[in-house]
Amino acid sequence: MNFFDIIKKHQSVSRFSNKAVPKDKIDRIVKAASQSNNGNSKAAIKIVVVSNPKKKQDIRLAAEKVEKAYYYGAAANRPESEPANDSAWQMPFLEEAPYLVVVCGPSGQPYWAASTWLALGNILLATNKEGLGSRCYTPTMATYLHRILNIPPKFMPIAIVPVGYSAEELFPSVKPEEERLLKSLFTGRYVWRKEGEEKSPK
Repeated sequence: MNFFDIIKKHQSVSRFSNKAVPKDKIDRIVKAASQSNNGNSKAAIKIVVVSNPKKKQDIRLAAEKVEKAYYYGAAANRPESEPANDSAWQMPFLEEAPYLVVVCGPSGQPYWAASTWLALGNILLATNKEGLGSRCYTPTMATYLHRILNIPPKFMPIAIVPVGYSAEELFPSVKPEEERLLKSLFTGRYVWRKEGEEKSPK
């Protein structure tokens, strides 16, 4: 697989399957991050890999609390013509993904932000190479990660990268309207109509 094939292979995953991910794949992804360029070797990043279900749940709940407050605060300035999305703040992928890779930079060091983002790019490319799906989630406010993961204050969490196999791959290739129906059935969002009801399921 050449470099451009790896780039094109990227999947920004919204829903993850519960298929186990071999630990050696995660090890190679973290190694790729550690080998990225940094600010004259003065901006060593910190990578935290989370697989504990309780930790992942704590992260999701804290993240959704922050994002919900931000979303509804921003909604006050939304034009009336712009449709609202009441589920935009929900992030089940933070709990579904087998692994969360938290990327932290040494705040205050030279070139620390650029070094952190270079490492993040390596993580996404390595994830593609390993045949896994991921997404880059940058928290609106990430101070809760210091508490949940015991991250030293000198490191600033920049992004959370959920890593795993995409649940989308479980769906067959069908027409868009049929795909929506299958996904609704799979995720439990489909509501069967009772006899005599005319309202379409959402």
